[in-house]
Amino acid sequence: MTSKLNKLCSVIITTYNRENLIVETLNSVYNQTYRPIELIIIEDGSTDNTAIVINDWIKGINHRNFNIIFRVQENKGAPKARNLALSLCSGDYIQEVGSDDLLHSSKFELQITALEGNVSAQSAWNPLLRFNQGDVIDISNSLLNEFKTHSIGVNAFDNQLQFFPSAALHRAEVFKNTGAWDEGLKRWQDLIYQVRMTSNVKNVLVYNSPMYFFRQHNFGRINDQYRNYEGVENGIEALKLLEKYLNQSQKRNYGTRREIFYLYYSLIQTSLKKQTVTPVVITEEPRFEIKKSAKKDFFSEEKTFIVQDLMRTFLYTILIIGVLFIIFFTRSVEATPFT
Repeated sequence: MTSKLNKLCSVIITTYNRENLIVETLNSVYNQTYRPIELIIIEDGSTDNTAIVINDWIKGINHRNFNIIFRVQENKGAPKARNLALSLCSGDYIQEVGSDDLLHSSKFELQITALEGNVSAQSAWNPLLRFNQGDVIDISNSLLNEFKTHSIGVNAFDNQLQFFPSAALHRAEVFKNTGAWDEGLKRWQDLIYQVRMTSNVKNVLVYNSPMYFFRQHNFGRINDQYRNYEGVENGIEALKLLEKYLNQSQKRNYGTRREIFYLYYSLIQTSLKKQTVTPVVITEEPRFEIKKSAKKDFFSEEKTFIVQDLMRTFLYTILIIGVLFIIFFTRSVEATPFT
């Protein structure tokens, strides 16, 4: 290990039915060049041999500066499992890892070292690289320790940041200030938590190199979850909650709200058009009601907000034209010879 820091890094992994993939994920945490690490694993009532596989892995590693807390519970869902894991964290930094995803071996060392040298930053962000089963991923190649300090302005969803909560390393205070995951939310927990989390992050260190590798699957894609009426209703409930948090956030503007709305609304539209994996038939009447409900719930205040935005733009335009006219007129007068 090359790290000389002694700040504890807590790593959260919640898992369900990942007996064939979990070891690869655990190894990517164990092979970090940084120590000390506290690994918290919550096994959420899997129906396969995930718990046995994890236990066997724990028995075969060196636990020096690598503490493990392993809990097995009945299936309660991802939010409850994550909240349990968060309650067990004692680290100065926290990293969440999907139970089938991978980390670059230098991620913790590079990002914690950088954060220790930049006390104003709350998180270290990096691009998320998606890969498919069977792809060869190099998680130990050399990385340059190059980053930029980025202040999160009005738009908390700046596309340039490519922010995903699980891809970023955060100071523990970010999770503490954000609070628990919403255990009543059945869908889109990650993005809802992202909205809340960005309200507690002001400055971040942004890396250009991917350090988090997200495994994609051909099954269980998000669109598949919304091809029945109940799934779409859950999506609308998520929209309402998203609206609530955006209203509470200081980073509320039309661009952000529009971007998030169309992200969700497009998923709902997709779910209504593709009904190939469920016997539930959604008729035209429910389709219309769902569209109407989504628009009404999300854009209840948006008309006023859009008008204000347009008026502001109009006034700015008039001001700029006025300034340009004064400059042009002044130069014209100066250029006119006196007779």
